[in-house]
Amino acid sequence: MSINVGHFHREDYTKFVNFSKAVLWMTKELSVQTHVITKIKNNRIPVMIFVDQRKKEIWTFKSEDVIKFGREKAVGQETQWYFPIKFAEVKKYE
Repeated sequence: MSINVGHFHREDYTKFVNFSKAVLWMTKELSVQTHVITKIKNNRIPVMIFVDQRKKEIWTFKSEDVIKFGREKAVGQETQWYFPIKFAEVKKYE
């Protein structure tokens, strides 16, 4: 599976990432492109799932929390939607 690629499914948005690079550690936030948040809102996608195959971790967020506690900001090249990682339900897998 490609890193940093997200896919929409009926009940979730799933993105494969490398947490060591994807998380903005200074503020403890993850981000997605703003059009992803728009699609999540418009299609009422309830869950966002981030998978790090190297760390063997899955972080699951309620989309409601991502929208409520996130914000649009530019860090680097393009504006994205940043949200706190503290709302993740973290699970390990084998």
